[in-house]
Amino acid sequence: MTFSERIYRIMLQAYPAEYLKRYGHPMAQAFGDQVRAATTIPKFIRLWRRTLSDWATTVAARHLDQRNARKLWRSWSEEGRRAVFFARYEASWLGHAEITVEDLLLGALRADRAFAANALGEAVVRDLRDELGSSALGLPRSHWKCRIAHPTPLSDSCKRALSRAMEEASHSGAAGPTPRHLIGGIVQEEGSLAANVLLRHGADLPQIRSRYS
Repeated sequence: MTFSERIYRIMLQAYPAEYLKRYGHPMAQAFGDQVRAATTIPKFIRLWRRTLSDWATTVAARHLDQRNARKLWRSWSEEGRRAVFFARYEASWLGHAEITVEDLLLGALRADRAFAANALGEAVVRDLRDELGSSALGLPRSHWKCRIAHPTPLSDSCKRALSRAMEEASHSGAAGPTPRHLIGGIVQEEGSLAANVLLRHGADLPQIRSRYS
């Protein structure tokens, strides 16, 4: 490891711990590759100038992102946060690299069993879990296993569903998103397996909204 790489690894410690855990190693590898490619003094100087400029702006931005994320989750109801926790568990159990909107639906149904049973029916919920699980993983239930020990990121479709859940909560006058608002956000993710399954079982957006209270 070169002296420049050692200095850069020290600089990385300024990033938030969670961000560093996820991206620190590939960032260090990429910088090392750039150092080895900087074969002349002018190239080396340009590399460090660009690196310092990027570091000065992105460290603050990543800390701000983390604070905003904490504020975001504080606005959620306890049941809503529990649904996302269950979704993370579902993703881990199915061996997903990220939390999908299907994992999110399974988490929401687990967190709000009353809605799942009353709106969809317990037999339908069991079928729903089997269909989502086998379709998402491509393996029978006997092959499912938990493979992820580190925090699992959200997929883009999952982020959109969470954003719509917040809008649903705001429009309904709720203090924070609940699992039912979350399901309302999921059914709007058109083309997803989760939305298609909900619609196929009669859980469209008006029907879900009628059960917010």
